[in-house]
Amino acid sequence: MSSYNSQNTLVIIPAKDEARSIGTVIKEVKLNGWHNILVVNDLSLDETAAIARKNGAIVMDLPIHLGAWGAIQAGMRYALEKKYDACVTLDGDGQHEGRYISKLVDKLEESQIVTGSASERGIAYKGIIWRILRLVSGISLSDITSGFRAYTGDVIKNRSPSLDILKKKDLKPFFLQLTAWFFHQQKEQKHLESFSWKP
Repeated sequence: MSSYNSQNTLVIIPAKDEARSIGTVIKEVKLNGWHNILVVNDLSLDETAAIARKNGAIVMDLPIHLGAWGAIQAGMRYALEKKYDACVTLDGDGQHEGRYISKLVDKLEESQIVTGSASERGIAYKGIIWRILRLVSGISLSDITSGFRAYTGDVIKNRSPSLDILKKKDLKPFFLQLTAWFFHQQKEQKHLESFSWKP
C-alpha cells in the first residue's frame, strides 16, 4: 500500500485563462478521490479564479505572470509550507484525466518523479521533435515535457527554494539522478526510464 494518499498529497493546477475548463477539471479530480486542490492563478484575465473557488479549490493568485513552470513552483512552495508529503501537477485545460492520478501517486514508492505521458495528444511538429530527440540522444522517453506529474516531498524541497536561497550568488547547477515512471494514458503501456534531471 502506498504511503502517499489523498490526505497527504496536494494536486496543483497552474491556470491561465482557463475559465471554460477549470471547473470541470476540479470536479473530475474530486470525483476520483483527490480533494486537496490548489489552483495557481497565473494572472488570468477571465473568471478562472472565481470558478475555481466556487468548485472548492484553494486559489493562489499570482501578482505577476510566471508561466506554467513558475506557477507550479509557487504551488510547490505552498505544498512545502503546508507540509504535504507529495504533489501532483496537471494542466487546467482538461487534457489530463483525473482517473490516472492514483497511478502516478502509487509509483512514487519507486520513483521521485512520475510523469504521465500522453504523446498522442500533441500536434504534428511535437511528434517530429520527439523523434529527432530520441534518435540523437538515444533516450526512449515519449513525453518528458508533460505537465502531468507526481513529485515526492524531497523533490518539492529541491524545486521550491526559499527567497533566502534565491538571493545567494554562489549557487551552481546540479543534477539529480532520478528514476521516472511513464505510462501512456490511452494504452497504459508502462516502462521504467532513468535520466538526469537538471534543476
